[in-house]
Amino acid sequence: EAAWSAARAQLEQVEAGPKAQEILVAQGQLDAAQAALDQAIAQRDLLIIGTQKSEIEVAEAQLASAQARVRQLERQYDQLRAQDPGPEVAVVQVDVERAKIALDETQDEYNKALDRPWEEQEIRDAWAKELQQAQLSYRQAQAQLERAQNNQRAYAISLQALEAQIEDAQAAVRAAQAGVLQAKSSAGPQSRAPDAAVAAAQTARDPAPAQLG
Repeated sequence: EAAWSAARAQLEQVEAGPKAQEILVAQGQLDAAQAALDQAIAQRDLLIIGTQKSEIEVAEAQLASAQARVRQLERQYDQLRAQDPGPEVAVVQVDVERAKIALDETQDEYNKALDRPWEEQEIRDAWAKELQQAQLSYRQAQAQLERAQNNQRAYAISLQALEAQIEDAQAAVRAAQAGVLQAKSSAGPQSRAPDAAVAAAQTARDPAPAQLG
């Protein structure tokens, strides 16, 4: 009889269902769990769409800047190559050789005029002037050659400097490319943490309706 009475009481409790207070408590727990889930989802979206997107955009901007730098240096390099003073040096070297030949010939004629006892002084003076002019022309040609050679050396130094800058800029591009890949690959691991928080909130919410049953 005691067992029957206990079973009867349990049956009555089941048939009576949950009390209103218990329903309110369960409903409150469900609402709190839903709020926690909504917050976790919002935080996850903010992190993925905000922080991670920002990191990728920054990395991509750095890559674009590095690539633009390489293009700029390559244009400068092409422009500098177009200004190669090599041909000018070759032309000035020919001018020097011609001036030297002219100087030697004038010097020879002047010496001959001096060696001829019957040569009039007027002729000797004329050759002296020619010799002086030939000497000036030769020195001028030498000066032009020296200037052209200096320009060629400066050109070679500038070319080497630009080549070094291009190599550095290309290295920066490779580093920026690695940065973009790193930013994109890190998006996955970073998003797993907020996803776990969402899953935990989902788990906390799901049992709540059972309490209303």
